Amino acid sequence: MLARLTLALAFLAANVVAQQAIYGQCGGQNWNGLTTCQSGTECVYQSDYYSQCLGENDNPTWLEEQEGDDEVEDEGEDEGEDEGEDEGEYEGEDEGEYEGED
Repeated sequence: MLARLTLALAFLAANVVAQQAIYGQCGGQNWNGLTTCQSGTECVYQSDYYSQCLGENDNPTWLEEQEGDDEVEDEGEDEGEDEGEDEGEYEGEDEGEYEGED
C-alpha cells in the first residue's frame, strides 16, 4: 500500500511544472530560467532581452492607449507673433553670434 502511494506521489510530482511568480522574468534572449507564469498571470514581452510575468491589471495596455493620444487638436500656430524669428539673430553664450542661414 505504501509503495502505491509513493508511486502515485512520484507521478504527480513529475507532472508539476515550476512557474515564475508575478513580476518575475519569464523570458528573453539567453534567459535560462522559468518560462511559465503562475496562474492568473501571463508572460508579457517587454524587449528582446526581457519578458515579465504580469497580471491582467498589470498588462501595459496604457502604452497602446497613449499612442492614440498623440493627436493634438490644431489650435493654430501663433499667427504672426513669431514670424521671422527663425531666420533672425541668435546669440549663444559660448558660441558667438549666428546671423541668418548660411
